[in-house]
Amino acid sequence: MERNNSQLKILQICSSPSWGGLEMHVALISEKLRQSGHEVLPVCFKNGFLEGHLKKLNFHPIGLKLNTYVAPGGIKSLRQIIKQRNIDVIHCHYSKDLWIIVPAKQGLKNVKVVLSKHVGTARSKKDPFHKWLYSHVDHIAAVSRMIYHNILQTHPISKDKVSVIYPGIDLERFNPNLYDAKKVKHELGWHPETRVIGIVSRIQIGKGFLEFLQMARQISERLPDVRFLIVGGATFGEEEEARYILNRIRDLNLQEKIYCTGTTDQVSKYLSCMDIFVFPSRAESFGMALVEAMAMQKPVIACNKDGIQDIIEPHKNGILVPPRDVNSLVQAVQNLLQDEKTRKHLAIQARRTIEKKFDIYSTILKLEDLFWSLISGTKQSIKYIKN
Repeated sequence: MERNNSQLKILQICSSPSWGGLEMHVALISEKLRQSGHEVLPVCFKNGFLEGHLKKLNFHPIGLKLNTYVAPGGIKSLRQIIKQRNIDVIHCHYSKDLWIIVPAKQGLKNVKVVLSKHVGTARSKKDPFHKWLYSHVDHIAAVSRMIYHNILQTHPISKDKVSVIYPGIDLERFNPNLYDAKKVKHELGWHPETRVIGIVSRIQIGKGFLEFLQMARQISERLPDVRFLIVGGATFGEEEEARYILNRIRDLNLQEKIYCTGTTDQVSKYLSCMDIFVFPSRAESFGMALVEAMAMQKPVIACNKDGIQDIIEPHKNGILVPPRDVNSLVQAVQNLLQDEKTRKHLAIQARRTIEKKFDIYSTILKLEDLFWSLISGTKQSIKYIKN
């Protein structure tokens, strides 16, 4: 198949039942690959968050029960789909799904398998079973340099089959000119001049919510007029953990200071009213919510760990603090609240960073280059990304 203006038939597969940055990325690249002229068939967890979102985008996703390692029925169904739809590329986003994908494509030599690796691996996968599995994976695309190094350390795959392709975002949707921040604050019941500190994430301890709430308590004691905005809700299987975190709001007597939106598809709107965005995640392979906030031209504070360091240049486009360090987080927030000039500078540089490095159309071009190079048999042109 020659590239030219040819259409690829791409199967996007993700069995995750949750709803977070990974799943949102699957939906976004599915949408943008379709807009680029390709035929995109999503396969996802049956009746999950991702399936519902894809339907809103006018896809006809195939929902399968794929959340087990051994699923003969899933293997059979997937093989039928691959053959009937003449799939060119299977783009996988959940490593566990390879145990279904690889058996399903046995004997179908022209079908290429690409794994986008969103999460690091703690243990080695260089045993005989994984060596067999990954011998059938044509390429792994890491979402950050941290994940890139983790893959090389833990996976039985050669360096020439691994690259870094950053997840991108839709800059037309995350556009600071689309909203009136004062109007959004008024809708939330706050004075238009109220200073707002916010976080966007599924509600989980690992995302730094306990640190966020401790920071909110200390800032409220010093600056009583400041308000706090939590954008996000519980995801599948984490409902009890989210309830514990939300109960801490009451325990810390912050009910009148914090507004929680719950799960929402209006993230850009709520980001628009934040004066400072805080992202205290304890461990993050990339940080999609951070990129979204920067695209909305917000000064950001995040933790100096893992994939975040691919995004933030300290004091140039954001502020970095140590993870789990509430005192450093409080000091960083207070410093920014008192320094309007620095807030504006960081906000402008944040937007410029996203325009330069994390535009979804750049991601799509890199994915297309990768897919076509695998199909044509040419040497992969996407190298380790340093900048």
